[in-house]
Amino acid sequence: MSSDPEAGSKLRKAIEEYALKEDFSGFAQKSDVDAVLACFLPDPGQADQLRSVIVDGVFRYLFATASQIFDRVEGDDDLFNQALDQFLHRKTRLTGGNVAHFRRYLKQAVLTSRMERPKSEVRERLLRKQRNSYCYLCGTPIGPHEDERLDHVWPVSAGGGTGKANLLRAHAQCEAAKADLAVVGDAAVGRFAFTTLPRQLEHRSETWWPREIATSEQFNRYVDDYRAAQLRVALLRRQDFRCYHCRTELREAGEVTLERKDSEEPWWFPNTIAVCTRCSTGGESCLNTKGY
Repeated sequence: MSSDPEAGSKLRKAIEEYALKEDFSGFAQKSDVDAVLACFLPDPGQADQLRSVIVDGVFRYLFATASQIFDRVEGDDDLFNQALDQFLHRKTRLTGGNVAHFRRYLKQAVLTSRMERPKSEVRERLLRKQRNSYCYLCGTPIGPHEDERLDHVWPVSAGGGTGKANLLRAHAQCEAAKADLAVVGDAAVGRFAFTTLPRQLEHRSETWWPREIATSEQFNRYVDDYRAAQLRVALLRRQDFRCYHCRTELREAGEVTLERKDSEEPWWFPNTIAVCTRCSTGGESCLNTKGY
């Protein structure tokens, strides 16, 4: 298993690095996105920030796909390498040695995410060493009677390891609010790249208010549920609240099912569609939203 605490961060940087290494002279036509940004956001800094959010979404897609492959091959190292190479050859335009080099970043991030979390004695030792440090998230002192946490700056779920540079002291409430957000795009798209769907995309929404939130775990669950509910609406809005296949209005179609267009890819925004029961394949699907 990998123990690089920066494995996920390195994968995110490698996405842009290896894309720039490839020659796409045959695809030189300016995209709609480039045209819109050049016209309405001529400030290069602002345009680069929005492009970065797009790359963040690609990062989540690649990471979720590799995690899905790892589970499918049951951790067999040779099979994992072969399957990652096949995926990169089939689904990307990486060529030559760039495939093998980029695969190492992708593999390392997945393996790091499967590492055990630091033991309690390690956490306590690092907290003592950082006792004079402010909360790294809000920048204010942590009082002697306040609940504190040792947080993974780059989350384990996104390939962040347990090295001391990736473990910093934070208020419990700040750590709960941050949860496992890694890249800026996570806030924009709700970390929507999963091997399995979140609970509130899989089932109908719970009653939101009143809702007891007494612990950080309950808070994180609430935030995840709320993001998933918003994503569900975003998916339906993208299709103008019509079935993806037959274009029947969903208010007339009744029960709605989420499905993946490509079963080999994870559940992520471009690969997830909403279909009516009549058009459903009856296979792997989720989201019962009768009446939506």
